[in-house]
Amino acid sequence: MQRLATESDLEENHYLENIGDTIWETAVGISYCPFCGDLLPDTQRSMSSPDAEYQHVDYSGWTAKVQ
Repeated sequence: MQRLATESDLEENHYLENIGDTIWETAVGISYCPFCGDLLPDTQRSMSSPDAEYQHVDYSGWTAKVQ
């Protein structure tokens, strides 16, 4: 998922330069097939860890912040 800058975002945030610039994006890794529920090949996830792996990057400031 990502959020792209609109004209009003450019007016509110001086770090953004162009309409369509990425403000933030989030990537979520999946371990199981969403259709059949089987564990995907080459998945390093253990059955005891229910937490999903994700990465959120905020580009709205001077530098990108990775969470």
